[in-house]
Amino acid sequence: MHNEMVIKRGMAVEKLVRVLAAAPAMIFGLYPRKGTVDIGCDADLVLFDPKISRRIRNEDLHQGTDHTIFEGWEVQGFPKMTLSGGKILVEDGVWVGPDSDGQWLARQIDPAVIQGPAV
Repeated sequence: MHNEMVIKRGMAVEKLVRVLAAAPAMIFGLYPRKGTVDIGCDADLVLFDPKISRRIRNEDLHQGTDHTIFEGWEVQGFPKMTLSGGKILVEDGVWVGPDSDGQWLARQIDPAVIQGPAV
């Protein structure tokens, strides 16, 4: 997303963060518990280096699938570290966190989203 929206299309990084974090949390009724960094909030953080250039390879990703539609894409910007609940999960591309440490959050689409205009 950084490569396509910020690098190629000139979107402000702050707007990209709103689109990827705050907006989904609002749509699913989880804001401000999720989607913002503030006292009392449950923030998962990605420390991102916008200067790193990489080719995306599925074997470098930490996900529950055996493929990525982005395989082979050359991108500028890549995560250096991912933290959740104050714990480091991924550091320099290596998974160092526990196998399972997530928490399921009940969510519901905000009625204002459902009643709003289709875009």
